[in-house]
Amino acid sequence: MRLYAGLDVSLEKTAICVIDQDGKIIQEVVAPTHAEAIADVLEHHRAKLERIGLEAAPTSEWLLPGWGERGLQAVQMGAMPDFG
Repeated sequence: MRLYAGLDVSLEKTAICVIDQDGKIIQEVVAPTHAEAIADVLEHHRAKLERIGLEAAPTSEWLLPGWGERGLQAVQMGAMPDFG
């Protein structure tokens, strides 16, 4: 079963949601916004983790190198503007 992780990164905390290929929530957790803390959460799922996605933002940029060192690859996605 393939898993996917979505991250909502803020300055102090990051919300992490891991879902399976059918969209079933496997884990929801909040971790400190530190590369190591987030990688520790994702490490548990690494064998099945297909993709990690997070918004492309300045707070995200400094997290990626720490994950790459642990073999976790992430995709940054552009935010959609709110045209309201």
